[in-house]
Parts: sequence; C-alpha cells; structure tokens
Amino acid sequence: MDNTTVAAIIDESQGPCDVDTHPYLRLAFVGFGSVISLMGCACNLLLLFVFLTRNSSNPSQTFLAFLDFMLCFLFITCFGALTLSVTFRIEWLYTLVKDNNVQMLIASRIVQLCIPYTLIANTAYRLASITERSLLHQSV
Repeated sequence: MDNTTVAAIIDESQGPCDVDTHPYLRLAFVGFGSVISLMGCACNLLLLFVFLTRNSSNPSQTFLAFLDFMLCFLFITCFGALTLSVTFRIEWLYTLVKDNNVQMLIASRIVQLCIPYTLIANTAYRLASITERSLLHQSV
C-alpha cells in the first residue's frame, strides 16, 4: 500500500476514530483472540464459582482463576472493543475505550505481574501439602 492510498484513507475518515490500513485482517486476528478470551472468561467464572463455593479450596487457585479472568476480560476491552470501534466507526465505543485505555493497560500489567507469583504460591502450597502427607505416612 503506497502513501497516496493511506492519505486517501485518512482524508476519508470522519470523526475521532483511528484509521486502520488493514482493518479486516486486524479484526479477524483480534476477533479470534476475543472469542478465545470470551471462552476463557466463562471458564474462569465457572472455576471461581466452584472454588468459592467449596470449603477446602486453595486460596491461591481462587486468586489465579480471578487473575486469569481479568486477563481475558482486559484483552477483550483493550483490544477487541478498540478494534471493533475503529473498524466499524463506533465513536461512543472508541471514546469509552480510549478514555479508559491507560487504566486498563495498567491493570493488565498488574495482573501479568501477579500471575507468576500466584503460581509460585500455589506450587509452594502443593509442596507443603505433599510433604505433610508424606510425613504423616512415615510416622504411621
């Protein structure tokens, strides 16, 4: 795509939405990721429900399910909604996403930083429970 085509696309644009030179390719990739993220949100909400209603739940597993839900949700809001608004020129959605984009990206970084430490805590919890069971079997 040469500069005159890009300039023509930019000249045609009306309103505050960004201009995307390959809108449908981007929509296909981000849409596919958003569908996977929607399934991830549903599965993680189910996991959260199971972990919260069960009495003997590991707290780090519950927190990990919450973090994974948030990661999927933030992908949909940061990338899926933005791509949808740019491709189909939905100004109110574009404005909503752009107004909250910094906060959502910061939240996604916090979630991404918390996940490895939660996995380490979950592994330590499992190791402690296995070691405890091993010590109980040795003493019997």
